[in-house]
Amino acid sequence: MSDREEIVNTLSRVMNSFDLKDWALMTELLEPSIWVDYSNLRGDPPEEVDAAKYVRLRSEVLQDLSTQHLLGNVDVVVSGESASVGASCMIWRWNGTTHFNSHAFYRFSLVRRRASWKIGAIEQRIYWSEGDPSIHKGVGRGRA
Repeated sequence: MSDREEIVNTLSRVMNSFDLKDWALMTELLEPSIWVDYSNLRGDPPEEVDAAKYVRLRSEVLQDLSTQHLLGNVDVVVSGESASVGASCMIWRWNGTTHFNSHAFYRFSLVRRRASWKIGAIEQRIYWSEGDPSIHKGVGRGRA
């Protein structure tokens, strides 16, 4: 399998881990410490965060929601043992009554660790959202 295919598989697996609430899988796909920027949605400044904390926070804010994250237009650039990726994403969120959906663009940084690729940075930019942001505990002062 090519590096590009392995990287796209890694990103698909992490997006599926959100939707399946497979927090062990998500942890496995991340570097021990990751740089995250969700300022558009959450209003928090970018930060370096322990992967375990990142996964715990995602599990808490998404526990009451059904989600689906679909990546497309994936642009992968590999440089030795590291890679950068840009990808469009559609995120559907549903609480059983109402929805809050976002159209977004992600930038990921990955590094090769032995035979697999690990995510070391995630940046999310929201283009626009639709629905009721109050159903998502992770929405803050950002641009919902």
